[in-house]
Amino acid sequence: MTCVPDPVQVGQGSTCTATVSDGIAPTGTVDFTVDGALVADDVQLQPTQSGTSSTASFTTNTDLTVGDHTVGASYGGDATHAPSSGTTTLAVALVTTTTSVACDPNPVTAGQTSACTATVNGGGEPAPTGTVVFTVNGESVTSPLVPGAGGSSTATFTTNTALAVGSYQVTATYEGDARHSGSSGSTTLAVGLLTTASLLSCVPNPVQVGQSSTCTVTVSGGTAPTGTVDFTVDGALVADDVQLQPTQSGSSSTASFTTNTALTAGNHTVVASYAGDATHSGSTASTSLTVTPSGGGGNGGGSLINLNGLITAFNNISVNNNIKSPGSTNITNQQFPPVSSGN
Repeated sequence: MTCVPDPVQVGQGSTCTATVSDGIAPTGTVDFTVDGALVADDVQLQPTQSGTSSTASFTTNTDLTVGDHTVGASYGGDATHAPSSGTTTLAVALVTTTTSVACDPNPVTAGQTSACTATVNGGGEPAPTGTVVFTVNGESVTSPLVPGAGGSSTATFTTNTALAVGSYQVTATYEGDARHSGSSGSTTLAVGLLTTASLLSCVPNPVQVGQSSTCTVTVSGGTAPTGTVDFTVDGALVADDVQLQPTQSGSSSTASFTTNTALTAGNHTVVASYAGDATHSGSTASTSLTVTPSGGGGNGGGSLINLNGLITAFNNISVNNNIKSPGSTNITNQQFPPVSSGN
């Protein structure tokens, strides 16, 4: 007795063949049993080419359960051959499965969830049943399998928003069912920092020499960034570790400092540098602060008056002899020299 294939998987049949030999080819029929139960009777023997033996075959039922089964063949004999029998063991194994895992989106940023799906493939109908255990960062969640087309089933779960920045192995373990073997698969989920954007402004701008300006940086990043900001003016550190304060929006934070009144006239570059925190990336912003000269001079801080062409209008004026100069000398036809441009 031989069965091919052996072993078989659940739901798979095997062809079992009895070979009866005795000098010349026996004739008659064979009865087959599985685990003592008759499954095929009076199966006609067929002579082989050797002329010294005959064979009879049957195919096992596909509903055999997992385990070892005894297949027996009984030959009843004929006019010239005595009866005989033989047995073999047929092993029935679980259907082999494969499990794969995919997470979407991947990567994610801190505080963002990802939907992870495990696909368990059983190679054909019926599809695997049961549950899948997902394990991430030491925590496990059990999800039911949902049968799909083509002999595969899927299970899903959503990751926790509390995952810190880093890489995590997401493992899906299928325990199997009465027909299917267990299997497992995994993937890597990457959790990255939230990207931040910084915007810097100074008020007032411009300022006069000796006047200060309050410069404020707004750092935005999905959730309110925490930590500190360093400020520089023209490359020199002027305020470090300035604490961020969250805004009412909950998605941004601000930090401020006031410039020194000693800044000279001209344009000055103000830079705010945010180093980031456990969930937010760092970012920088810059702006230009203009410092103008302060007002002053004999005209009370107003614009200088160009007298060119005005003084010459007094030339050649005849002065009454009764009008005297500060030195008591009579002045006649006093000439005022023209004022040159820019004086």
